[in-house]
Amino acid sequence: IDSIRSVTSWRKIFLVEGIITISIGILCVFYIPNRPENFWLLTEDERILVEETATNSNLIDALSYRRINPRLILRSFTFHAGICALGFGIANISLQGFVIFLPTIIASPTVEAQLRTVPPQLVQGACAVGNAYVIPATTTRNFYCYRGHRVTIVGYGILVVSDNSHTRYGACFLAFGGTASTVPFFLSWAVENSAPEPVRGANIAIVAGAGGIGSLISVWAYLPSDAPKYRHGFSLNLAWACISFILAIIGVLYVHWENAKRERGERDDRLIGKSQTELDELGSQHPEYRFQ
Repeated sequence: IDSIRSVTSWRKIFLVEGIITISIGILCVFYIPNRPENFWLLTEDERILVEETATNSNLIDALSYRRINPRLILRSFTFHAGICALGFGIANISLQGFVIFLPTIIASPTVEAQLRTVPPQLVQGACAVGNAYVIPATTTRNFYCYRGHRVTIVGYGILVVSDNSHTRYGACFLAFGGTASTVPFFLSWAVENSAPEPVRGANIAIVAGAGGIGSLISVWAYLPSDAPKYRHGFSLNLAWACISFILAIIGVLYVHWENAKRERGERDDRLIGKSQTELDELGSQHPEYRFQ
């Protein structure tokens, strides 16, 4: 296709991708269920298993309360959600800018540059899928979050100091592989530690919105005046990766601190004078709820 009306050249990619994305989104409205018990692919035994798993994994509050009201939406603006939103947005600055400008950074002939961008992103995809499988099995996120941040920092550090093209290309694998842990970590962490459902939905929007802001900032990381080494851009992303790491550490410390206070009964006052409906609305604010 030479052109789509006034859309020509490489701009057609964004139009075609946009059409595909919107089409899939419309289909999802009809095919993705709101709740596990309505999922047409699950058998009755599988539905029971999902509900039991949710109960055992500290998600029962999210599954047992459905009504939305402004009070619950406002309750989603918590310290933990703020940490996750900031971390997700900052991690997206380095990731999205790196993805967009990687062909330019590689600085090879056009076709070769495009081909050489594929392996780092394949590594990132493999790491993301691997983390999604391993983390629920080990029921811990801290180790994989710390590991991902350290790998990302090492990758950007090499890109800042090295002039060797092969070394810099290898560092791209480290930077991409590390972000496979750091970027999804903040979003999934916010989701897992929020209940009931309205709070969880609002937290998804807050964190994802912060990620969108990070993507907008990322386009200014690699400027033509910084070519061909882009040391300022890589230094900026190295700094963002360090800040994201610090935020993750603060978030982990906060989770342990908050869980310890609940263990000591210092949040039990939240139960005083509450009706059953108000108790159901507490969700992740309930003294018996434990952050992951």
